[in-house]
Formats: sequence, structure tokens, C-alpha cells
Amino acid sequence: MNENAPRSICLALLMITMTAVPLLDAPSEPPELRDDPVKMQGTINGGTCTGHDACRGSDAGNTYATAHNLTSDFDFDGNNETNVYFGSHSATGYSTTSDANNDMFIVDVPPGYGFTATLTWNHSGQGSYIYSETYAYYFSVGPTSMSGYSTSATSSFGGAWAYCRYSNAGELKTTNENYEMYEGNTATGTGYCYKASSSYSTYTDTPHDLAGETFMLNVWCYRCYQNSYTDYQLEITVWPGDAGKPGDQTTPLTGAPLTQIGGGWYWGSGGSPSGTSWSSISDTFTLAAGQEVGLDYECDYWCPYETAVSLTAPNGTSYSWGVGSLAGYSSGSLGAYSGAGTWTLSATDSYGDGGILLTVAESLGSFTGMLTADAFNTEDKKSGFVSSSDTSDVWAMTIPDGYAANITLDWDANADLDIYIYQNADLTGLLAYSWYDQPEFIDLGGSVTNTTVFIKVEYWYWGSVDPSAGYLLWMQ
Repeated sequence: MNENAPRSICLALLMITMTAVPLLDAPSEPPELRDDPVKMQGTINGGTCTGHDACRGSDAGNTYATAHNLTSDFDFDGNNETNVYFGSHSATGYSTTSDANNDMFIVDVPPGYGFTATLTWNHSGQGSYIYSETYAYYFSVGPTSMSGYSTSATSSFGGAWAYCRYSNAGELKTTNENYEMYEGNTATGTGYCYKASSSYSTYTDTPHDLAGETFMLNVWCYRCYQNSYTDYQLEITVWPGDAGKPGDQTTPLTGAPLTQIGGGWYWGSGGSPSGTSWSSISDTFTLAAGQEVGLDYECDYWCPYETAVSLTAPNGTSYSWGVGSLAGYSSGSLGAYSGAGTWTLSATDSYGDGGILLTVAESLGSFTGMLTADAFNTEDKKSGFVSSSDTSDVWAMTIPDGYAANITLDWDANADLDIYIYQNADLTGLLAYSWYDQPEFIDLGGSVTNTTVFIKVEYWYWGSVDPSAGYLLWMQ
């Protein structure tokens, strides 16, 4: 909170304000559900369009230094905002690294924002496989160090978080919410997308909370030079949200594991709890009356082809996920479960090399997101978005045994944000709060350790000028 915005309001002003409320209290959509009109080329780049690429009148380069920066084309005003760009390649042959084959674009999003990007091109045989048209482009997303479509950090054309390819419809689409969420029927949909393996340094969890990180998009001409046209359309939407997801969503979160099974040969360089390959694996856990747990999973590439999972309740009820149910390199929750007695968790792998990690942990509830740290990663950053119609977010923060933690809340908008930390998930047991600073800062000290605490970020209407604010939470 700004110290110049005192909480005390004189009675006369309060009466005037209350009188005005009926006139001002007309219902409206939350900012994160509103859409700004699509901006075509004529109204971006300051309203000046000098041609391809992206109205800049020059070729978008193949490095961060030579890429076109599109950040100033967006207002980041708390609404979903879409810009449409056009570009083309001058490629005359195959190359993974040449400037003629790669067009890179930069977007520097504030904390509390994510993106969805769609690449389209002219496919003359809509719904049909035509090699040079179906494979005309690869579409990748990554950090500012990205040099090409590959997810390998050591490749001369690598460093991407994910890439998409192959569409009989001439369309590829991706988002930081889940790079693979739009892939589907290549005849009518958006082709195939691939995120980095968990063993790669380019791997990111999804949703990928950008937390204010600059990202790049790359349009790589794989076979476009074999077609009579080499132009494309790039549509980018930025949207406000929390923890890498659009809008005001919450996610079921879990605490310390009760049991963890799986892993296997393809799991990654870090190995797995089992330490060996397996074709069948199982374990049991016991729940008390009223206790609820969540079942989380992480898959390797071969999950959809080899892996099945089952969970059996004490009363004999069985929950199952057959081969093909779980996507490659995917992760997430398989639901929350309760019931006193002994449960059995099992997994099978038809090839015999394992490849799924299953974790059962006590449910904490549904929250905006989770901040965690350990001996190898001593800090964590997450971002969110609050406004006059979405006044608060609640995060869980896990502090390892033997460690102390502090938390910083920072934002750029002319708004008043406050932070509270509670001992319990129902927001009781207030441990600390900060009202009067920007950024707000709380040091919990060494007495709060080996526990999960709950952080409330609040937009205080009376001290704010801007109707919304993206923010950054930084755990150390």
C-alpha cells in the first residue's frame, strides 16, 4: 500500500461516496474476460506499416538481436488483446539457421500475462496431405536465447521450450498455458506440438508462468521455399491471468507425498524413485476418515503408447486410465480422493521400461498456484493479476525443513496491493502482513519452516488509480 493513501476516510467523504455507489455499481464483465478489438497491420507499429515483416518493412532476423520486437504494439490494459501480423521468407533452399529461413519475434509481457499464438498459411489442398504445404513451417516458442526450433539447448538451432509442425490445414497454434493443448486432427486442426523433455535444460512446467519473462516466437521455413508462396499470418493474443493460466483460475494442490511410484528408463537424466525399468509397479497407502489426497502424474514421451494407471479404493471401486489416456511429456492431476482404509495404486508399461511418475499427496485445497524451493533451487517466482472485479488471489508456499523464507510482492501499475500470510488453508492463523510499501516484503524468519503457508494478494480499491494490476511474487 502507498503510505500516501491512508485507510482512514472522513465521514463526509464516505457519505458522498456511498451516495454515488448506486450510480456506479452497474455490473460489468471482469477485465480478464473482455476482448479488445483485433488490431490488423495498419494500426500496429505506431500506426505505420511499411510492409513485411510485421509492418516493420524489413526481414525479422534469426537471433534475439535481429528479431522484431512487437512489445510496443500491445497495450497490456487488462483485457485479452490480439494483434495480427503478416510476414514472408526469402528462403531458396533448406537451412536450419539462415536468416532467410527464420523469422523471430519478441514479446516482453508484464507479470500476470500469458499468450496464445497462431501461425497460418495458404494450404491449397485443405484437409489433404501435400508434403511441401503440410510441412511448410515449424513454429516454436522459447526464451531470448533461442536460436531455432529444436528443444535441445546445445543445438545450433535449438533452445526452444516447444515447437509445432505438420498441418494439412495450414495452421499451427500454441500457448504457454499448455504448448500442446491445441494439437489435434491435422486435417482440420493445428498439427503436432512437442515440448522439451524433462531431462533438457529447456524443459518448463505447464502451465508455464512467464512471470514477466520475455519470450520469442520463431517461424521457420522448413519447406515453404518449395511452394509458390512464402507468406504467412501470425496472430498473437496476450491475456491477463494467474500462474500461467488465463483469467482467475485455481488448481487443486497437494502437500508432502504419502507415496510415489514409477519413473523408468526414459524418465530422464535424474533417474526415478524405482531406479530401474519396470513393466508393472504398485504400492499402497492408508487414509484416515475425512482425509483427502490428490493423485498427480508426470509422463515421458512414450506414455500414450505404453502406459496405463489404476487406483483401487478400500471398497473395491476402481479408477483407471488406459493406454492412450495420458499424453507424452504431460503432467497434471488425476483427481482428488477420500475414503478411510487402504488404497492400491498401480501402473503398467507394455514395453517394460517404465516412464510415468505417480505421486499421492494430501490435498491442500484449490489455490491460484504454488511456490516452492529447495537446496538446489533456492528461489521461485510466480505472477498473477488482480483488479477491481477480481480483488484477491491465494497462493500456497511450501518451506522445506531447515530453511527460512521471505516473500516479495512487486507490481508496476498505479494500484495499491497488500499481502497477507496465513498458517492455514482457510486463511486463519495470520502470521504476517504488509500494507504500506511498494514492493511489499515479508521475512518469515527461521521459526516458520517445514510447513506450507498461504499467501493472499489483495487489490485495495480505495488506494488504487488503475483498475487492475499484474504482480510478481518472489520467494527466497
